[in-house]
Amino acid sequence: FLFILCCCISLMYYYQRRKRLFLNPLYGVDVQRTLEMIYDDLSWMEDGNVATYIPQLGNVDPNQFGIALMKVDGHIYSVGDASVSFSIQSICKPFLYAFGIQFNGEDFMASKIGVEPSGAAFNSEKLSDEGKPFNPFINAGAIACCANIALGDGDTRFEFILKFMSSLSYTGVLGMDAAIYYSEVDTADQNRLIGKVLHEAAIIENEYDMTHGLESYFMACSTDVNCLELATMAACLGNNGVHPMSGLDVISSDIASAVTSVMMTCGMYNGAGNWMVNVGIPAKSGVSGGILAVVPGVCGIAVFSPRLDTHGNSVRGMEVCSALSQTLGLHTLLGGKGKSVGGKDRSSKASWDGSKGSKGSRTGGSITNKDSKH
Repeated sequence: FLFILCCCISLMYYYQRRKRLFLNPLYGVDVQRTLEMIYDDLSWMEDGNVATYIPQLGNVDPNQFGIALMKVDGHIYSVGDASVSFSIQSICKPFLYAFGIQFNGEDFMASKIGVEPSGAAFNSEKLSDEGKPFNPFINAGAIACCANIALGDGDTRFEFILKFMSSLSYTGVLGMDAAIYYSEVDTADQNRLIGKVLHEAAIIENEYDMTHGLESYFMACSTDVNCLELATMAACLGNNGVHPMSGLDVISSDIASAVTSVMMTCGMYNGAGNWMVNVGIPAKSGVSGGILAVVPGVCGIAVFSPRLDTHGNSVRGMEVCSALSQTLGLHTLLGGKGKSVGGKDRSSKASWDGSKGSKGSRTGGSITNKDSKH
């Protein structure tokens, strides 16, 4: 009887594991080849302009282009300039929010920052009717996060923030780009105005926290990352707070869920609505040209391409995420209606084929690989 019971339990676990694998949209897919195909199809794009309102950002090579994807099982894939460093900019905001919740608790953070789209520019000082920042992913919300992390002066706050972000990263060690930091400080009049508005609204309780909260915010935005680091950080969020490589719980599943939920509606500035309809992946962009995207239970994605659209989002980065969503069926609300394991289309629409601008990709054909062990 015990032998039969053990066999039944083993079969049940085997069946559940196979079911989870089959439901995973990346199961059986040659992810590396898929990234290479999309990279080739979009390499020619030159739409958009690099950010110049922070002067140091204007010095970047606009042709840089990298993609990385980390699955929640720890396998990572990359193509192009995936290891090239750039400043994290606003992509730090989900992690500032996560650290703020971890430090202060969700109820306290909810009393200081909303979770609704703003409809205004990302650097607007406008507050909601409740007298608080609309969400943590605009400048006002992120500054409020830093100001309410009461851990001493700006350097000390940033030290804790950097340690937290490093714990989610690929190498485990992140640093700050000093040139970007000084460029941020020299052009921060609007952010200082935001700090004063938050202080007057009692979102920031005193001038000390306002001053040092701003300092730590400038430092956080100047953190050096690359696509490998960001894809890993995204995969931590997609893996319920568990680091895919180490298996350690770096944040709680509740915090990971809260952060990812706000990313769905507020992560892509005023383009967030169209993003969720057309791409359907929680994401956060930064004006240095990075995009971080989270597919819950599946993977984390990072793209770097400095040319931006009018909303401040990477033009080529958005095309990459759209291509991955359509080709692999990653749209959160469409239940994996992309390419099947056998290469047949599961949706009523054909999957992305690079038709928005392929000038002759060197790869083609099916993107699936039944022999893939990843």
